[in-house]
Amino acid sequence: MENTAFTNCIQCHNEFDESRRHPHVLSCLHTCCSSCLERIVSGKQIFCPDCHSQTEISSDPCKELPLDTACRNYLDFVRIQRKPTDIQCTDCPDQSSASSFCKECFTFMCPECTTAHKRTAITRKHLVVPVSELKESGLNEFHRKDTCNKPGHEEQVFTFYCDRRGCDIPICTLCAVCDHNQTNGHLIRNLSDVYEDSKTVVQSVIREINARGTPMSEAVDQLEKVVDELAATETDISQEIDTIFDKYQKILNERRYQLQMEVQNHCQVKKRDLQEKVKTLKSYTTDVKTATDFTNRVLLYTTATEFLNLKNVILRRILELKNVNVSIPAKDDVALRFLRGVSDDSFVQLINGIGNVSSRESPIPQSTLHNGHSDTGPMKSGRSEYTSPINQELSRSPARTPPSEAPRNTISVTPTTPQSVKRVGDSIAVSRQMSIPAAATPIREPVQRQTSLPAPLEEKKTMSTVAMMNGMPKTPAEEKTSFFSKAKQKTAQANRESFQQLSPDRPFQPVTSPISPKTPTTMPPELKNLPGVVYGDIVCPDFTFDVLTIHNEREVSLDGKILRNRKTGKPSSSGTAEKQFQNYKGIVGNFPFKELGKYYYEVDVSFTIYQPLEQTWLVYELGICRKDIIDTHHTVERHEHARSCYVARYPEDGKLAHEFWHNRDLLTYVPLSDNTAGITVDLTYGLLVDTRRRKWTIADVGKQKKLHTFTGIDFTEALYPVFGTYNPDLVSVEMTLRTGSEISAFPPFLKGF
Repeated sequence: MENTAFTNCIQCHNEFDESRRHPHVLSCLHTCCSSCLERIVSGKQIFCPDCHSQTEISSDPCKELPLDTACRNYLDFVRIQRKPTDIQCTDCPDQSSASSFCKECFTFMCPECTTAHKRTAITRKHLVVPVSELKESGLNEFHRKDTCNKPGHEEQVFTFYCDRRGCDIPICTLCAVCDHNQTNGHLIRNLSDVYEDSKTVVQSVIREINARGTPMSEAVDQLEKVVDELAATETDISQEIDTIFDKYQKILNERRYQLQMEVQNHCQVKKRDLQEKVKTLKSYTTDVKTATDFTNRVLLYTTATEFLNLKNVILRRILELKNVNVSIPAKDDVALRFLRGVSDDSFVQLINGIGNVSSRESPIPQSTLHNGHSDTGPMKSGRSEYTSPINQELSRSPARTPPSEAPRNTISVTPTTPQSVKRVGDSIAVSRQMSIPAAATPIREPVQRQTSLPAPLEEKKTMSTVAMMNGMPKTPAEEKTSFFSKAKQKTAQANRESFQQLSPDRPFQPVTSPISPKTPTTMPPELKNLPGVVYGDIVCPDFTFDVLTIHNEREVSLDGKILRNRKTGKPSSSGTAEKQFQNYKGIVGNFPFKELGKYYYEVDVSFTIYQPLEQTWLVYELGICRKDIIDTHHTVERHEHARSCYVARYPEDGKLAHEFWHNRDLLTYVPLSDNTAGITVDLTYGLLVDTRRRKWTIADVGKQKKLHTFTGIDFTEALYPVFGTYNPDLVSVEMTLRTGSEISAFPPFLKGF
């Protein structure tokens, strides 16, 4: 049966031909016609219409991408099998039907062209057979004769193969004598020997891949069954949630009605009392007015004898009114107040504690296939992807997928499982680890680039320095910035003087300090034994980078205070260290946040851009995360139990921005600086962790500006501070950790967060 998927283009779905639809092979081994390639090429990249994999090119794709000769040969074969009379003459401009076929030139010819072909001196000895006879021939009859296309080597058949690295091509006899002479270091082998060796290697790998077929099929069947059951499960759980919350909603409505009735009853009683008091006060006011008017009239219009006769009556009445006890209620005595009885945070915590959607592993065999063999291990999701060996970290795709950074000189299958590549003899043995279940959205790779580092850039002057040079006084904001800059420079200078690299003969000694004598006595009881200082209810713990966790491509100082994204000396830790990160491109702090309280620390960051970042490449990351999941990837922003603030190129405007992520979701972003070669940025981050209120606030101390506050953080397990640095070929990054007594004051603008 004819395979149309093999003979048709994956883009236009038309059958390949010898005119405008030559079959070309992409790096993902899908075949696309030359006409479609010209339409879908984007700069130096081609994205497969079928699997969306990326193919890098440097010139014309139709010239650079190889022809799918297997498809071409098969098409010639099936066209003969379909209807030989429909085949047209290859060279005839009249598109006449072909009647014969030249096996030497590999052309179909009409009767006139056949006659001319047999008459020409060069082609008269060629083997020409009728088209009708080809229908009984096998596929081997349609294999074209491979000849050299080098000028002057025409009609020379490929008989040798140059196996020198960098050549790896079939050659003719003239090539072996001239361009690929063994005296010049070329390695000449017989073409058939190389073919047999290469075919053996490919067939061996194919057998290993096919050996995975059965467990893969079983896993797919079980996953499809689970997917089918998920719909029913979703409906059942949704109904259960609705029932519970309808019940709680009814309780809330009843409580609301009860409180409203209490307010109504209180107000009715108060109204009755107040109305009686108003009536009494109005009556008293009328009596006073009557007595006053009568007395004034008597004093005005009577004689002395007449007044004295009325004196006792008047005195008796006005004294009676004077002695009346009149009470006027104060506003606070009659005002009603609603006592909430529960805070917003407590209520939110209570509501968040209602129910929990848990997911346990399905009964699918949790096996990781490695070279055709099954090893027990956890299942991870992810799509296989190929990463070329490049001199820079892998970026996120323009679709705002989470960032990724591929290890150098590796082939990455999943974001957390590197592949190993080994050269065995004349072949490449690829060791892959594949994971089940479903594939995630593919992460596209950046264009491979070679970067060179320029000479050190001139140190940038601050605005305060410029103002002083021009004779202008500093503003209060500049005075504040100058204070923080001086403190940062002093700390950085002290750390640089002690910056030394670890080696096996100089083990790391943690730096700790007792509580400062000036520490206020308001420290929470559970934190009394913590080294550091306290300002009010804010604890500034004394901790450092855990230098034994540093990734082997990064550098940390011996005192655990400075982190760099490029190496300037010996490795900072032994390559066999048990705690050393293998995936996360950075380091972790040696202090966990778990006990109830508020914690504050600062990080000075200075970075210089050598070459503008492209796509959404990373500069650095500050985060908090559970320790056991930090090293599963080169960033922590994709984890549920982590929060991440990192600086990267923002794709919408091409500039650098702070981005705040949690569980693969971009919560917000704050613009930072231009993405220009030569620019240097210095800033100090203030980081406030509040385990009671489940918050983490990141602020720019120099600008006295809060950048973002993460809420609803789970501190039931300890979270550690993490620090990542990236792309050393494009940008230099230096982080200085400031903790404990190094923090001279808690920034006032952060109070209340």
